[in-house]
Amino acid sequence: MDEAPTIYCDETIRLCELAGDAGYLQGLSFINCEIRGPAVLSARETMITNPRWQGNPDSILWEVFYERAAKGVTGTILALRCSFEDCTFVKVGYAGRTDEIQSIRASMNRP
Repeated sequence: MDEAPTIYCDETIRLCELAGDAGYLQGLSFINCEIRGPAVLSARETMITNPRWQGNPDSILWEVFYERAAKGVTGTILALRCSFEDCTFVKVGYAGRTDEIQSIRASMNRP
């Protein structure tokens, strides 16, 4: 049986297909990938560097209060100990704590 790769580079990734019924991604790296939804992503111990988000920030970013975020958010795809580097997110929302949302929003406003 072939094992799934742990590093994806220059690929189009459909989050729902990769997460499957488990609903999460663990220990994966994505470099210069197009990450496609429709989906809402949440993250723990995950790095997102130099992202490109397609869409209106107000429709992409979903603020979740800290207490709720710590328990997990039902209906999202959880990225656990993953990294996304130079990826484009298409039809993907992000549910996270206030500090995460502020950081992503600031990155969206940079040229």
